[in-house]
Amino acid sequence: MKKFLIIFASLLMICGSLTSTMKFMELGPFASKTIEKPVVEEERDIVKSIFIDMEPILIPIFKDNAPAAKIQIQIKLETKSTKNAIRIQRMMPRISDAYIQDLHGFMPRLLKERERIDVFILKQRLKLITERKFGKGLIEDVLVQSVVDTPN
Repeated sequence: MKKFLIIFASLLMICGSLTSTMKFMELGPFASKTIEKPVVEEERDIVKSIFIDMEPILIPIFKDNAPAAKIQIQIKLETKSTKNAIRIQRMMPRISDAYIQDLHGFMPRLLKERERIDVFILKQRLKLITERKFGKGLIEDVLVQSVVDTPN
């Protein structure tokens, strides 16, 4: 009778440990019913581009201490992830300020060398400002949508 009780107690302990192990590892009847495919947002964001509109930038051009012209530039910023898009939206006043500060000195020099504004040079300059001030990877590209030069 003692042997029977020892064998029975041992079997109960083995069954209990097997059941708890199967439950912990989610095996057999304890396996999860739904198979969830992990959703990776980063992969979805790599494929598409996100465009962020900026307020128009107005640069006054002075000649002989009098306003000679106004240049209005419409810009769109391109990024690849939603995290960067949110960050860009929060930093928009700083980005706009950096563009205005640099273009205030750059545009008169550009207009002295050339008769009119070259959009390609302007785009490269804005991209350079962005990388210097805010680092690479935040903004993928700077798109110059329109440049309007109105003389006074």
